[in-house]
Amino acid sequence: MRLFGRSRVMVPALGFGRLHIGDIETDEAAIRLIRYAVDGGITYFDNCWEYHRGKTEQWMGSALKGLRD
Repeated sequence: MRLFGRSRVMVPALGFGRLHIGDIETDEAAIRLIRYAVDGGITYFDNCWEYHRGKTEQWMGSALKGLRD
């Protein structure tokens, strides 16, 4: 985590971009990769509908199910 500008707000210093994950061949492999990222401490994921017409958002939801509060 790092300070955001001159504020006292802490933001992740590292993120996980999701554009290219849509090229992964199986749902299971994509979900496994997301969970590896979470296990490694990643808390910020860049994601949007335009990344493979929502496929990456669906995988994100499946991968985080039961892991988030």
